[in-house]
Amino acid sequence: MTRPPTSPKPTRQTRWPTRWPTRWPTIASSARRSLPPAWTSRSSCSGSTPSSAPSSIRVCEPSSTARRWPCASAAWPPKKRSLSSAITSRCWQPRRDHPARVRLVPLDSPVPEQPTLTDGVVTLRRWSAEDVDEAVAGHDEVIAHWFGWPVDGVTPERMRAAIERWHTAYDEGRSEVAFVVEAEGKLVGNVDLRRRADGVGELSWLLFQGQRGRGFATRAVRMMADYALSEEGQGGLGYWRVEAKVEPDNHDSLRVATRSGLRREGVRRVERGRGDREETTSYVVLARLVSDPPLTEPESFRALLNSFLPRKRAIGQLLVRDRDRRVLLCQLTYKRDWDLPGGVVEVGESPRLAVGREIEEELALQIEPGSLLLTDWLPPWGGWDDAVCLVFDGGQHDAAILAEMVTQPREIRTAEFCTLDQVEERCADFTARRIRAALAAADSGVPGYTESGR
Repeated sequence: MTRPPTSPKPTRQTRWPTRWPTRWPTIASSARRSLPPAWTSRSSCSGSTPSSAPSSIRVCEPSSTARRWPCASAAWPPKKRSLSSAITSRCWQPRRDHPARVRLVPLDSPVPEQPTLTDGVVTLRRWSAEDVDEAVAGHDEVIAHWFGWPVDGVTPERMRAAIERWHTAYDEGRSEVAFVVEAEGKLVGNVDLRRRADGVGELSWLLFQGQRGRGFATRAVRMMADYALSEEGQGGLGYWRVEAKVEPDNHDSLRVATRSGLRREGVRRVERGRGDREETTSYVVLARLVSDPPLTEPESFRALLNSFLPRKRAIGQLLVRDRDRRVLLCQLTYKRDWDLPGGVVEVGESPRLAVGREIEEELALQIEPGSLLLTDWLPPWGGWDDAVCLVFDGGQHDAAILAEMVTQPREIRTAEFCTLDQVEERCADFTARRIRAALAAADSGVPGYTESGR
C-alpha cells in the first residue's frame, strides 16, 4: 500500500491498493457493499486498541502525517448497535481526505444465531426462560442418580441459572451448546456439547421422566453429532470428533450412544470420588469422527457393531504326550501353577497357527498342531474377563525331544512330561480337569466342550 501524501490534501498520485485480501470480516452484506475496504477496520483516536474493544475488530493505524480521526467519546462499542451499524457509524470511519496506512487482518466471524434442528420427529432448539417449570418437573431420581446430584437438587432458580450459563457459553464462543429436546409438543429432555479441545466436543444428554424408551434420545444425540461435525460454512460447529463417556452400568445410555452412531473405543478408569458420582470408577468412551462413513453404508454399520459387540479372549494350547501317555507341562515364571504349552491368540490370528507359534517361541520345538480336541470356556477369574481355551492335538512323541528344547526364560522356567498324578499336584484344579477332558477326547476321537474343565 502506498504511503499517504505529505500534503494535507490527497493528490492524484494517492492510490488505494489494487488488490485486497480475499478474507473479509463477516458483516452485513449491505455494509460491505457500501464501504471502502479500508473502513472494515476500526479507527482509533490513540492508534491503539482500547481494552474494551471487541477482539474481532482490528485497529487502523494512522501514519504520522495523518490528522487525528474523529471518534465518539461514548463507551466502546456504542450500546445497542449491531456489528454492521457500529462499522458504519461515524466513530468507525477514517477521514476521507486523509488516507491512512491500514493493517488489515482476517477477522473472527461473529457467533451465528443458535439454530433450531429437527428430523421431523424431534426438535432441538435454544432454551428459554419459559421452559424452566416444565424442565424442573421432568427431573426425577433416575437423572439424579446418574448425574450425581440430589433428587431435589434441580430448582427453578438453579434451572434459570443453568439456562443463563448455556446462553452465555454459546454467545461468547460456543464453548458449550445446549438444546432443549422437544417431541410431540412437549419438552422431553436436554442435549448439550462441551468443547474439550480444539475440534473435540463431549456429548451429554438426558430425558425427563415419562419420555424414555421412545427413541427421542437417539434422535437428539444423532442430530447433535451431525451438527457438531458439519463444517462451519454449512451451519455446523466444524468439529472433527465428538465423544461421550458413559458408566458401564448405564445400559440405556450406552444403547443411545451406539444407536446414534458413536463407536465404542475403550474404558477409561477414574479414581473413586473424581467422577460424576462418588461411586464412579470407570467410563466407557464412545466417539464419532467427521471422517466416519454414514451409518447407511454397510461398512460403517458393521464397524459400529464391531466396536461394541462382545469380544472373547482366545487361548490356544497343545496336548503333547510321550509313549507313556505322560503330558507335557510348562512351569511358568508369572504364576505358581503349571500349564499346557500355548498362549493367547493374537488379534486376527488363527488359533491353530497361534499354538504352533507359541510352542516354537517358548520351547523352540516345531510340532504341527493337529485337530481340535477340546473347547473349554473359562469364566471370569482373578481379574481376567472370561475366555475360550482351544486345546489342539499335539500327538505322541519320544521323551527325548526335551533334549532339543530351549525355553524362553522370560516366561518358561522348565518343561517336563508329567503323569496324571503330577498333573493333579502341579496344576490348578480347572487346568487338571481340562487336561483330563482333552485326553478323553483324544482317546475317543470326538471333540469335547467343557466349562472350566467340566
